Amino acid sequence: MNQRGVRAIVTTHHGALKIFAHNTPGVENGSMVFDSETLQPTYEFRLGVPGASYALEIAARIGLDPQVVDEARQRMGSEKGQLESLISDLEHKIQKQEEIIRHLKLEEVRLNGLIKLYQQRAEELATHKRKLKQQAIEESEAILARANAAVEQAIKEIREKQAAREAIQASKARLQQEKQALEKERKKIKQPVPSKVPKQREKISPEEIAPGVTVWWRSQHTQATVIDRPDADHRVYLQAGPLRVRVPLDELEVVSAPPKKSAGGSVTVIGSGPVPQQVDVRGMRVEEALARVEQYLSEAILYGWEEVRIIHGKGTGALRKAITEMLRAHPNVAGFEPAPVGMGDLGVTVVKFK
Repeated sequence: MNQRGVRAIVTTHHGALKIFAHNTPGVENGSMVFDSETLQPTYEFRLGVPGASYALEIAARIGLDPQVVDEARQRMGSEKGQLESLISDLEHKIQKQEEIIRHLKLEEVRLNGLIKLYQQRAEELATHKRKLKQQAIEESEAILARANAAVEQAIKEIREKQAAREAIQASKARLQQEKQALEKERKKIKQPVPSKVPKQREKISPEEIAPGVTVWWRSQHTQATVIDRPDADHRVYLQAGPLRVRVPLDELEVVSAPPKKSAGGSVTVIGSGPVPQQVDVRGMRVEEALARVEQYLSEAILYGWEEVRIIHGKGTGALRKAITEMLRAHPNVAGFEPAPVGMGDLGVTVVKFK
């Protein structure tokens, strides 16, 4: 078939054929990814890597007689068993590497967001500095012009009145008044511009930090909202624009207390629009979907939802698996499960907050 150029998909558990595919040009190994820890299929296809057989492991897990399983393993032979073990170990390592890559890409999204936020703040500060400088120049020019006008007027009056004593004294008095006025203007220009940054304190108490509190993030020169209480390492999760970050307490200043709770117990976020009780990430790439879901969860928590729905679709299952891993590690998620049958089932995940 290979020599005739026939395109075919061949399924097999025979190790010899896997070796044949590896060594033969025009033939390529492939496998469906299988979670080695849960022994569940992920419905992902991986090209170039032969699949491992988990038949004996599954048989043992579902309760088949251990003697039967052991005898079957012995009949396989040591060479075949070693090959299957090697493939299984390789597949497990690939899954771990892919998980690390997913986390790194998510961190890359966060870091890129922080970089953009920092650049935006730097541009705003530079623009503000230019405006202040231009304003100072314009005010100085206005003061100088007014002083010149006062001097010229005094000289004109002295000449017109032929330098009479009264005229000279009056001109001197007028010049003295102008001098005092100029001194006041000069002091105003020298006064520092009031800073929007709260005055720095030596230390912030963990008791001051609660969900909904507005804080000043000193290192990034921006305001943010607290999402959760500080952890044992004195770090706290913040929502800064579209970013959700974990920051040490010593980088923060309390700006305002948390918003009051409504009668229903949910937090009212002043100035924010309504947050829907579900988010749809179907069609997005995994990294893009994770970033969107994380942002949405932060918004939903601040809005006061106790339960939300994440619509990710069924597809290959890769998106659902990535979102599940993220939810499992989320500090504010109490639990999650697939939606009931008829309401999205495996294509929708229902999330409950703490």
